[in-house]
Amino acid sequence: MGCSSFKKRAFTLLEVLIVLVVISILFIVLVSKVDFSVNSSKEMTVRTDFLSYQLAIEEVCLEEKGLVGNMAQLSEQLNVHLGDEFRMTGVGGTLRSQRLDPWGKEYYFDYSRSGGNMGKLTVTCCGPDKVFNTDDDLIMSVAYVNTPYGYKVVKELP
Repeated sequence: MGCSSFKKRAFTLLEVLIVLVVISILFIVLVSKVDFSVNSSKEMTVRTDFLSYQLAIEEVCLEEKGLVGNMAQLSEQLNVHLGDEFRMTGVGGTLRSQRLDPWGKEYYFDYSRSGGNMGKLTVTCCGPDKVFNTDDDLIMSVAYVNTPYGYKVVKELP
């Protein structure tokens, strides 16, 4: 009985490179999907925050017959209906939230009145690029109007 012949099988360099390329492509696809889902989750958090502010605005409109006064008075009215983490302060002519958006920036509030019977409070989140007044900003407005039956809140959600 002689020596048995034994053929050793190994991977070639080309086979190893092909496997690495396939793994790289799968990794890139997976990372882009994870990033998309993280941004979607952050946007949902912003929309939930918007609802908290909207409910506070509606409560103030029901109790006070509309949003009245300067920004400091407005923040006092809204804070009665907001939890501690959502509280805001009137600084200069603006409202500032203590709560930061998911990207680490403050929410921006803008209040306007047109005549004695209509007002509007707009809340803006800067979005993923962390810069205001760009295409990815998330905006929610709550307007109210004085009707013969009292103040009516008009919701304008994003």
